[in-house]
Amino acid sequence: MLSRYVPAERIQIEFLNCWRNADKYPAGDPFAPANYDFEYLAATTFAGQPLAWMEASNLPEYALSTGELIRRYRKIAPAFHNGTVLPIGEEPSGRSWTGFQSLTSEDEGFILLFREDTASNKEYVKTWLPAGARVNLKHEFGGGRNTFAKVSSDGSIKLKLNKKNSFALYKYKIKKHQ
Repeated sequence: MLSRYVPAERIQIEFLNCWRNADKYPAGDPFAPANYDFEYLAATTFAGQPLAWMEASNLPEYALSTGELIRRYRKIAPAFHNGTVLPIGEEPSGRSWTGFQSLTSEDEGFILLFREDTASNKEYVKTWLPAGARVNLKHEFGGGRNTFAKVSSDGSIKLKLNKKNSFALYKYKIKKHQ
Protein backbone atom coordinates (compact mmCIF):
# COMPACT_ATOMS: atom_id res chain seq x y z
CA MET A 1 0.00 0.00 0.00
CA LEU A 2 2.97 2.32 0.59
CA SER A 3 4.10 1.91 -3.03
CA ARG A 4 1.54 4.52 -4.13
CA TYR A 5 3.52 7.10 -2.13
CA VAL A 6 7.08 5.78 -1.77
CA PRO A 7 9.04 4.14 -4.60
CA ALA A 8 8.76 0.40 -3.92
CA GLU A 9 12.35 -0.21 -4.96
CA ARG A 10 13.53 1.93 -2.00
CA ILE A 11 11.60 0.04 0.67
CA GLN A 12 13.40 -2.68 2.62
CA ILE A 13 10.96 -5.55 3.17
CA GLU A 14 11.46 -8.59 5.38
CA PHE A 15 10.08 -11.99 4.50
CA LEU A 16 9.09 -14.38 7.24
CA ASN A 17 10.20 -17.77 8.38
CA CYS A 18 6.71 -19.26 8.03
CA TRP A 19 7.59 -22.21 10.30
CA ARG A 20 8.46 -20.05 13.31
CA ASN A 21 5.87 -19.13 15.95
CA ALA A 22 3.08 -21.11 14.27
CA ASP A 23 1.51 -21.58 17.72
CA LYS A 24 1.01 -17.81 18.03
CA TYR A 25 -1.75 -17.78 15.39
CA PRO A 26 -5.34 -18.93 15.95
CA ALA A 27 -6.27 -22.33 14.53
CA GLY A 28 -7.87 -21.91 11.10
CA ASP A 29 -6.44 -18.39 10.51
CA PRO A 30 -6.24 -18.28 6.69
CA PHE A 31 -3.59 -15.54 6.83
CA ALA A 32 -1.21 -17.25 9.26
CA PRO A 33 2.33 -17.42 7.78
CA ALA A 34 2.27 -21.24 7.90
CA ASN A 35 -0.42 -21.19 5.17
CA TYR A 36 1.98 -19.63 2.65
CA ASP A 37 4.74 -21.18 0.61
CA PHE A 38 8.20 -19.92 1.59
CA GLU A 39 8.93 -18.90 -2.02
CA TYR A 40 5.69 -16.87 -2.13
CA LEU A 41 6.71 -15.02 1.04
CA ALA A 42 10.14 -14.26 -0.46
CA ALA A 43 8.56 -13.05 -3.73
CA THR A 44 6.36 -10.56 -1.86
CA THR A 45 9.54 -8.60 -1.16
CA PHE A 46 10.96 -8.58 -4.71
CA ALA A 47 9.54 -5.20 -5.74
CA GLY A 48 11.46 -3.69 -2.82
CA GLN A 49 14.76 -4.62 -1.26
CA PRO A 50 14.33 -8.13 0.23
CA LEU A 51 15.59 -8.92 3.70
CA ALA A 52 15.81 -12.45 5.09
CA TRP A 53 15.92 -11.24 8.69
CA MET A 54 15.56 -14.57 10.48
CA GLU A 55 17.40 -17.42 12.13
CA ALA A 56 18.42 -19.17 8.93
CA SER A 57 20.10 -21.97 10.87
CA ASN A 58 16.67 -23.12 12.09
CA LEU A 59 15.04 -23.33 8.66
CA PRO A 60 13.93 -26.76 7.45
CA GLU A 61 15.82 -28.39 4.57
CA TYR A 62 12.95 -27.51 2.19
CA ALA A 63 13.61 -23.78 2.66
CA LEU A 64 17.05 -24.13 1.07
CA SER A 65 15.40 -24.76 -2.31
CA THR A 66 14.35 -21.10 -2.26
CA GLY A 67 17.99 -20.29 -3.01
CA GLU A 68 17.36 -21.09 -6.69
CA LEU A 69 14.45 -18.61 -6.82
CA ILE A 70 16.61 -15.94 -5.19
CA ARG A 71 19.43 -16.57 -7.70
CA ARG A 72 16.95 -16.15 -10.57
CA TYR A 73 15.54 -12.98 -8.99
CA ARG A 74 19.04 -11.50 -8.54
CA LYS A 75 19.69 -11.91 -12.28
CA ILE A 76 16.69 -9.76 -13.23
CA ALA A 77 16.69 -7.44 -10.17
CA PRO A 78 18.92 -4.71 -11.69
CA ALA A 79 16.70 -4.42 -14.80
CA PHE A 80 13.50 -4.64 -12.72
CA HIS A 81 14.64 -1.91 -10.30
CA ASN A 82 15.97 0.37 -13.06
CA GLY A 83 12.38 0.69 -14.28
CA THR A 84 9.59 2.71 -12.73
CA VAL A 85 7.94 0.27 -10.31
CA LEU A 86 4.20 0.84 -9.82
CA PRO A 87 1.45 -1.15 -8.10
CA ILE A 88 -1.02 -3.05 -10.31
CA GLY A 89 -4.27 -4.90 -9.73
CA GLU A 90 -6.23 -4.54 -6.54
CA GLU A 91 -4.98 -3.38 -3.17
CA PRO A 92 -3.53 -6.38 -1.31
CA SER A 93 -6.11 -7.83 1.07
CA GLY A 94 -5.24 -11.51 1.22
CA ARG A 95 -8.08 -12.16 -1.24
CA SER A 96 -7.11 -10.19 -4.35
CA TRP A 97 -5.03 -10.23 -7.53
CA THR A 98 -2.26 -7.72 -7.00
CA GLY A 99 1.36 -6.99 -7.86
CA PHE A 100 3.81 -4.62 -9.45
CA GLN A 101 4.76 -3.49 -12.92
CA SER A 102 8.24 -2.25 -13.73
CA LEU A 103 8.24 -0.01 -16.79
CA THR A 104 11.79 -0.31 -18.14
CA SER A 105 11.11 1.34 -21.51
CA GLU A 106 8.18 2.49 -23.61
CA ASP A 107 7.46 -1.06 -24.79
CA GLU A 108 9.16 -3.38 -22.27
CA GLY A 109 9.12 -4.17 -18.59
CA PHE A 110 8.21 -6.70 -15.93
CA ILE A 111 5.03 -7.79 -14.18
CA LEU A 112 5.25 -9.37 -10.73
CA LEU A 113 1.81 -10.87 -10.13
CA PHE A 114 0.25 -12.33 -6.97
CA ARG A 115 -2.91 -14.37 -6.78
CA GLU A 116 -3.92 -14.25 -3.16
CA ASP A 117 -6.60 -16.54 -1.67
CA THR A 118 -9.19 -16.10 -4.45
CA ALA A 119 -11.56 -18.62 -6.03
CA SER A 120 -10.86 -17.75 -9.66
CA ASN A 121 -7.65 -18.93 -11.35
CA LYS A 122 -8.02 -16.21 -14.07
CA GLU A 123 -8.50 -12.51 -13.59
CA TYR A 124 -8.33 -9.20 -15.42
CA VAL A 125 -5.55 -7.25 -13.73
CA LYS A 126 -5.34 -3.46 -14.17
CA THR A 127 -1.87 -2.47 -15.39
CA TRP A 128 -0.05 0.58 -16.76
CA LEU A 129 -0.03 -0.91 -20.29
CA PRO A 130 -1.60 1.17 -23.08
CA ALA A 131 -5.17 0.28 -24.08
CA GLY A 132 -5.37 -1.86 -27.22
CA ALA A 133 -1.73 -2.98 -27.07
CA ARG A 134 -0.78 -6.59 -27.76
CA VAL A 135 1.69 -7.89 -25.21
CA ASN A 136 3.95 -10.94 -25.12
CA LEU A 137 4.63 -12.08 -21.56
CA LYS A 138 7.70 -14.29 -21.07
CA HIS A 139 7.53 -16.33 -17.87
CA GLU A 140 10.67 -15.84 -15.77
CA PHE A 141 9.77 -17.71 -12.56
CA GLY A 142 6.98 -18.62 -10.18
CA GLY A 143 3.69 -20.06 -11.42
CA GLY A 144 2.28 -19.20 -14.81
CA ARG A 145 3.66 -19.73 -18.29
CA ASN A 146 4.52 -17.76 -21.41
CA THR A 147 1.40 -16.03 -22.67
CA PHE A 148 0.01 -13.33 -24.91
CA ALA A 149 -2.52 -10.68 -23.88
CA LYS A 150 -4.52 -7.90 -25.48
CA VAL A 151 -4.85 -4.87 -23.23
CA SER A 152 -8.47 -3.80 -22.61
CA SER A 153 -9.71 -0.22 -22.77
CA ASP A 154 -9.04 0.29 -19.05
CA GLY A 155 -5.47 -1.10 -19.23
CA SER A 156 -6.33 -4.56 -17.89
CA ILE A 157 -4.95 -7.88 -19.10
CA LYS A 158 -6.28 -11.34 -18.35
CA LEU A 159 -3.79 -13.48 -16.44
CA LYS A 160 -3.90 -16.97 -14.98
CA LEU A 161 -2.35 -18.64 -11.95
CA ASN A 162 -3.65 -22.10 -11.09
CA LYS A 163 -2.86 -22.13 -7.38
CA LYS A 164 -4.17 -19.88 -4.59
CA ASN A 165 -1.46 -17.85 -2.86
CA SER A 166 0.88 -18.11 -5.83
CA PHE A 167 2.94 -15.67 -7.89
CA ALA A 168 4.64 -15.23 -11.24
CA LEU A 169 7.18 -12.86 -12.69
CA TYR A 170 6.92 -12.04 -16.39
CA LYS A 171 9.07 -9.99 -18.69
CA TYR A 172 6.77 -8.29 -21.16
CA LYS A 173 7.22 -6.70 -24.56
CA ILE A 174 4.55 -4.75 -26.41
CA LYS A 175 4.19 -6.11 -29.91
CA LYS A 176 4.72 -3.43 -32.56
CA HIS A 177 2.07 -3.03 -35.24
CA GLN A 178 3.15 -4.36 -38.62
